[in-house]
Amino acid sequence: MCSMPHCSSDSALEFHHIDGDSSNNDSENLLVLCSNHHAACTKGRIDAHSCRQIKKTFVKKEIQLRSSEISKSNFRAILRDELQRSKESRTSRKSSPFPTALDRRYLFRVLKYPIRDLFEVYMAIRVLGALKPRGATQQLISTQKLLEKKVKRAEPRTYSKCYLATIQSMGNIGTREGLRWLAGELIRQKRDKFYQFVIYMAMGASPNSRRHIGFKLTDKKHLKPGETMALFRHQGKRYQLLFRFEYV
Repeated sequence: MCSMPHCSSDSALEFHHIDGDSSNNDSENLLVLCSNHHAACTKGRIDAHSCRQIKKTFVKKEIQLRSSEISKSNFRAILRDELQRSKESRTSRKSSPFPTALDRRYLFRVLKYPIRDLFEVYMAIRVLGALKPRGATQQLISTQKLLEKKVKRAEPRTYSKCYLATIQSMGNIGTREGLRWLAGELIRQKRDKFYQFVIYMAMGASPNSRRHIGFKLTDKKHLKPGETMALFRHQGKRYQLLFRFEYV
């Protein structure tokens, strides 16, 4: 929706750079406007000071962008800004009150119908792993099932990219359900050593893996140099998987 007061337009939304610098994609410099108000701001009929006041006053207005209006270039810019925002919020422990086009509802809407635009799906998976919103684990699992069913054979490279992003996001989120899913995938991917290694790294880097599934590494005496054994629980059973690392 347009950020201007008394404007309820939610179509043809555009980003306006308040300081006039199109390369400055910081969230504080972006204002979402309809095409008419964007033209008025660009031509100077609405000055930068007024735009900043509107930004402060109407920060709670929700921004919604249609899928067709997001290009690869501005999606990456928004992603970069959103990841920076998440880092700042984790350090200050204060969440920003300003919702963006990558809020929880928007991301879940993209992942609910993943066949439309696989590039957006890949980026949404990465953002969910960084922001860790509530319900992200369940949405990622259901999206992965749809991708495996409808995309794996048709576009194996794209599927692999989304699958690896899902693994990394699951390890980063670190919920019990997500780590159990990773444990199941680690068992299922016995034939594919590359996928197994990525899952192994994601589980090992998660601080909650020891608490939820008891994931740990052992260096026993009978292991040869370059070998590591991973121990974890899955569906009430204990598993031991041996990994051999070859340095190239």
